[in-house]
Amino acid sequence: ANCRCARCRATIYAHVPPEIAAAGLIGPKLNAHLVWLKTHTPVSYSNLQRHLHDAFALQVSRGLLDKVVQKAGHGLRPLWDELYRAVRSEARWHVDETGHPEGQRKGWTWVFRARSFTLYLIAHSRGAKILEQVLGRLLQGVLHADYCSAYRKYIGAHNVLAQFCL
Repeated sequence: ANCRCARCRATIYAHVPPEIAAAGLIGPKLNAHLVWLKTHTPVSYSNLQRHLHDAFALQVSRGLLDKVVQKAGHGLRPLWDELYRAVRSEARWHVDETGHPEGQRKGWTWVFRARSFTLYLIAHSRGAKILEQVLGRLLQGVLHADYCSAYRKYIGAHNVLAQFCL
């Protein structure tokens, strides 16, 4: 890492310890603040940039902000994987999906509500194949869902008990 002395204008080089370099350019508290803002409010990366500039006089690229959010997501992946595996052992599932733009494609956020946890999955499909992927083929229990064709197809193909909401 290097910086320039404001008085003499000399460039000073310093060795950055590996544990500091691995942590990234944004500390844990600001990292948590940014991830919370990005995941709990409809804020764009440009507005996050503006927020950092206005609140803390920091200039940060949108790319770095995206890396901060992605890194948090990767850190949560082992927990998500555990929930993904656990969803099949539940006796009841409340499932729904909602569409949203995902870049240039249509995306779907699927919600699988079990007794003690909720699993979210973002996919580019609204089809029954997502239900097969998450719940499997040998489902023992009751599926609670709306009357969307994906649920009816899954229920018919796997002889699953269902309760529909209207």
